[in-house]
Amino acid sequence: MVLAHCWRVNPGPGNSGNVAIFAGPPVGVLGRSTLTDPFQQLQSALDLLDEQFSSPEPFTLRGCTHCYGEKDFEVLSGPVDLVPDDLVVATLLEVPSHWSDFAGLFRRMTPRILRAAVMEELHVFPDVLATRILEAGWQQWPAPQRDAVTGLWHAWLRAILHRYPSSVPASAALEVIAAVTGTLKPWLDIWSDTLTPAADRHLADLVDRWNSEWGMEDLRLGAMDEFHATPELTAWLQGAVWNRLGRTQQDELSRMWRILAESAANGRGRQALPDHVRVAVPQRSSPPLSSSRLRS
Repeated sequence: MVLAHCWRVNPGPGNSGNVAIFAGPPVGVLGRSTLTDPFQQLQSALDLLDEQFSSPEPFTLRGCTHCYGEKDFEVLSGPVDLVPDDLVVATLLEVPSHWSDFAGLFRRMTPRILRAAVMEELHVFPDVLATRILEAGWQQWPAPQRDAVTGLWHAWLRAILHRYPSSVPASAALEVIAAVTGTLKPWLDIWSDTLTPAADRHLADLVDRWNSEWGMEDLRLGAMDEFHATPELTAWLQGAVWNRLGRTQQDELSRMWRILAESAANGRGRQALPDHVRVAVPQRSSPPLSSSRLRS
């Protein structure tokens, strides 16, 4: 599934620098220094990612000679910091069979790729990024590297939920994270626990994008539809964050669930939601005063 967001390519060399995915000052000038700060946690997670993937390993890459020359293979086999941005993006855009060792290529490029995604400098749709991470077999990487990537998912989502607007929408980050990890629940739990006006505004945007534009009744994430998001997302929206939605969005979701429930009861529409998904229609209620509503 392709969401209407992609990351830009940074025309300059390399991807170093402070985190800059948010409207407003970069991390280095936010005036916060403790690790309880979500933006500092994100910077630390990126630094740890660099550290865990920094060990040089002998690597030789070959690939499609119709698309790339010997110089390209030499550069991609060399120091990661010296690989131009366009070749980093090529790692993602080309199918894995384009390369002699896609898994090895992607793993060594991981800090460059994920830093660029966080900093909104990657010209790749979120679903493509998620699928490539899965195809690289990241769950079989050494434990310190897996842990560093997982730590980045936590820090990235928390940081986005503390600032609105953000140049990387929360829905785009969540599409990558959920498809790659094969679950929504721990990430939705983070969202539930983040009681900020920014998180509520991101929630309204997510419902607009995933329901109004793509259809939440059968939402699948990843370029190859690797993860079916509807069951966990439905339970979350009906429960933990229902009162944080605006009235218009509550009405839209209630209408959708009611239609699905009626279709299922009449023996129609069973392809939209699997039988094990509970389709209840919550009673409409106003959000608490502490929550920010984007819709009224």
